[in-house]
Amino acid sequence: GVQEKPADESLWAISYLDSKAGFRAEMLKLRSEHREVKVPEGFVATSVAEARQMAEWFYVNGRSPVLKSNFGESGWGVKILRKEDSPSLSIFRKAVDQTLKSDVIWQNSIIVVEEFIDPDIEVAGGSPSTEILVTDEGASFTYHCGQMVDEEGSFFGVEIGKDTLSNSLSGKLLTIANVIGRRYWELNYRGYFDIDFIVSRSGEIYVMETNTRRTGGTHVYDTARHLFGGEYNKEAYLLSHDSFHYGRKRLSPKELLEKLRAILYPINGKKRGVIITLINEWNPVMGYMVIAPNRFEGRKLQRRLFSLLDK
Repeated sequence: GVQEKPADESLWAISYLDSKAGFRAEMLKLRSEHREVKVPEGFVATSVAEARQMAEWFYVNGRSPVLKSNFGESGWGVKILRKEDSPSLSIFRKAVDQTLKSDVIWQNSIIVVEEFIDPDIEVAGGSPSTEILVTDEGASFTYHCGQMVDEEGSFFGVEIGKDTLSNSLSGKLLTIANVIGRRYWELNYRGYFDIDFIVSRSGEIYVMETNTRRTGGTHVYDTARHLFGGEYNKEAYLLSHDSFHYGRKRLSPKELLEKLRAILYPINGKKRGVIITLINEWNPVMGYMVIAPNRFEGRKLQRRLFSLLDK
């Protein structure tokens, strides 16, 4: 059998745990015995009308809600409605209606409506993530990463390795991840999954969702292990973005490589530089990975990449 696939009678666990409502139900069960497993206050709506009223409840209580379509991903089907953007309830209602009518993903779907947690973006981009591998033997930790998210809440890459997370945060995330990993193992889920967290400005750690598959950090972790071995955390910082929009006009692979020649891995034979991971044939989109000895150097290389593509 394949290590990463649940038995046929447990295949339901993949989509159930990948869904916003299924994940929320399981976290609330765990919360009763494990105080460290926290989810934002929220509700599960079975219709657009219900979701609208739940969102209003948050607004009236002076809090910003987030709407999450049950199977949304990577920012699609997630909408933050900041209370400060709506000076009155009627303006807020319009914003909610506009969102719910804007995309087919909100129709005929369960919608989770929960309180928006303002992230501390100084801590792993505000949204650290932990990956777990579940086999018949049990759940084991693979890596932590920081997820870089812009003001709109859209994902634009991951960072792993040196300087990404403090030891104390890593320890806290691991404790929570082990509790969730054990539960997923009991449900007969098998394979990789990651847990997305948010660290609030007051330092509280919330679990936001799980993705039941290999995710945007798995290949970065594999690369780090391949180049630096098991101690990569002490030696290297890696930053990766799989869908970087580099300009208006699409460049050929040859043109892209030529533009970035000065910073391509390995720079002067050293284990640092940029690896291009994919080039889109139709749009000006590429994937890249930055490898550096620390975060400061890594961010500097990323800025250099941006400036070389601007010219």
